[in-house]
Formats: sequence, C-alpha cells, structure tokens
Amino acid sequence: MKQLSSLAKAFSRQGSIYETDLSEIIPTSLAGDGAVLLIGEAPYKPVVLLGKGSPKSVEWYTSYEFPHSPGCLTSTFCQFLNLPDAGDLAHLATYGNPESATFFHFYELIQERLVHMAPDGGMSLDGRYFRRNKDLILPHEKEWKILFGLTTPKRPENLSQDHLDLALAAQRVVEDLVFALAARVRHLSGMKELYLSGRHALTPAIVGMLARTGLFDQIHFGKGMDRPEPARAEEEAVIADMAKHLAEGYVLCWCKNIRERFLLADPRRKDVKNRVNQLHRGSLDFPLDTLALAPEASAYLEMKASPQARHLSLQLLESYRHPVPPRYFGWPWVEKSRAEKSHFPAITHADFSVQTHFPSVDSFPGKLLHAFHRLSGCPLLGYGPVDRHRKQRPGDPKELVGDGVVDFIITR
Repeated sequence: MKQLSSLAKAFSRQGSIYETDLSEIIPTSLAGDGAVLLIGEAPYKPVVLLGKGSPKSVEWYTSYEFPHSPGCLTSTFCQFLNLPDAGDLAHLATYGNPESATFFHFYELIQERLVHMAPDGGMSLDGRYFRRNKDLILPHEKEWKILFGLTTPKRPENLSQDHLDLALAAQRVVEDLVFALAARVRHLSGMKELYLSGRHALTPAIVGMLARTGLFDQIHFGKGMDRPEPARAEEEAVIADMAKHLAEGYVLCWCKNIRERFLLADPRRKDVKNRVNQLHRGSLDFPLDTLALAPEASAYLEMKASPQARHLSLQLLESYRHPVPPRYFGWPWVEKSRAEKSHFPAITHADFSVQTHFPSVDSFPGKLLHAFHRLSGCPLLGYGPVDRHRKQRPGDPKELVGDGVVDFIITR
C-alpha cells in the first residue's frame, strides 16, 4: 500500500486538486478501514480514483483520466443550463417531471450520445459533444442544441419545463454513474464503509441516493466532517436566546462572521419561503436547507436512526406530506413552488426532498438545534446561507430587517 507522503507528492504537480481532496479525508477523517472514492474534474490528473484506505495509507485500485468523470459531465450541464454549480443543478432537478416523456427522452439521449458506461463502472464522454477551453471541459453548444432542441437560458426566468426535465435527466444519469463507481469500489475493497470526496458531482442529492441504496453501512462525506468547531462556553447565552426567538416563530439572521451569514427559522412556518424569495426575485425559488437532530429526525425523514453523512438529501415521510393531484409533477415550476406540499413548507422541495445537515452535537448549530428541539418539540430547523439566496452580498445585515426578511440579527 502506498504511504500518504508519496501519494501526496504524486498528485502535487500542476496545483492538483487531489492534494486538497486528500487532506479532507486522509488521514484524520479515516477513523478505520474503508473504501475510498474521489471524484473531481480538473485536467492533468486522474479525475476518478477508487481505493481502499486506513488512517495511515491508501491503496489505489484504478483511476480514470480527464474528462471521463461524473464531475466533468455535471460541469458541462451546469454550463449549458447557465447554473453556478452542481448544487444548483440538483435543486433545478427537483422541478423536473419524472413522469414525462420529455424526461425519459433526454435521459436516453444522454446515455446514448454523451456518455458511455463500461461494465466495470468506468465511463467515457463522447468527444463530439464536448470541447476543451484551457483547463475546462465545455459542452459543444451547437451539437447540444441540435441534440436536445434547447438553447442555453440567459436568465433563470427563461427556463422552460423542458430545461427542468433536462436537469432531472442529467441528475439521474450522474446518479447512475456514481452508483456504478461506488459499486465497483465496494466490490474491489470488500468494505462496507465508504469515504467520499468531490466538491462538484457529489452533491447532497448524490450522497442521499447512495445512502438509500444500502450499498454501504456508513458513508462519510464533507470537508471537516470529523473536525467540528465546538461552541464556546460564552456562547451558551446567545444560543439560548436564539432558540427562544426561533421557538416563538421569529426568523433570524445569524452572522457567524463578516462573510458567513445564515437564515434560521422554524420549518413549519408558512411565510418563511416567501421571505427568503425576496432575496432572489426573478429566479427559481428554493426552500431552506435543514438542520436535523438524529435520531429524532427519523420520525420525519426517510433515514436510518444514525445518519450516514453530515449533509445529504432525504425524502420527507409520506405521513407529513400533503396530498397532491395526479398530474402535480407536470405543473409549471411556479405552481409547484407555491403549492403547500407538507407540514414543513419552509424546507420541502417540489419533489418532497429535504436538504439535510446533521451538525455535530458540540458545534454552535448542533447546540442551537438541541435547544430549539427542547423548546418546540421539533428536531428540524430551517437553515440557509444568506448569500446563496441573494444576488448581491448585503453591505449591512440590517438591510434584511428593513426588507422584512428577518426579525432579528444575531452576531456570534
């Protein structure tokens, strides 16, 4: 097995992202033996690595070269749909219609024309539909326009239902590719514990998909997942005050520092999503993410008693969903967004998914969630970065109070 020092040197040339990726999961995050799957999209180096690791070393079984990676495929769809990153593609996919002929048509086109899957889990992109610009892999827009019959939307309001169905088809194909790679590394390593790394293709939706399959007993994913920042003793009073405001129904802006600001709210409030949408008028509106308390959240979400990752997409249990008409998935996205879908309207996406974070019990968010649960009886808390929803970074957080988005500003 290769030692970590020589492995890091092997991938340090050309400013390799794998030097950073390895530092996220090796050696501190590998508490024991497990399968390792790294997925990237940078040139000059492998973009997929499959191996078996321990806290001190990793043995690599196989690798795939640029651009033959789920990350590269995801990046090209983000370019074609004019989206910032893979997380936005996953969000957009929640508005797709999984029952439509258009979705199935796009799904088959992607598999038949853009990407070829090998029996061993490998993949290759068809060069006729992609072009390279320096260190980027981009869609060949003319070919994509002919293939899908769509043009790149210039603004979010220009998105049609066909664009949304294409996003869903792309998301499903990427899920298939990642699952095939995970199954391959499971077979090669014989391990039932998986360590994932990849900033682009490995969205919470992908991690949630892997968790639902039961392929691995435990899945570790996310930078710093085993190195939480504990709350300081002097912050206990702030946490208690925030939990009280949240339990009373107020919406808060938590200013962790000058660059990190988060919205916090009771996910059962019906007006929260409308408030959040004031931050990004004219674009698709998305619910807040969710801070969840385990194992109590298992009474509301489709999950095991012990969460398999710090951040993943889970489905809300049917008992907490509101009935929807038979043709609901074919509605325009605006109508699906406005529909009251569950008892937790602030966090429920159009496909009844919930973007879920499981904070460490000793962290500031973890202690806040525990305090909120004690007061409200709810183990879920609406949570989202302010700047993800806002086109321009606010100069003064007090603007959010003046605009009626939040009720209180909390400075840590």
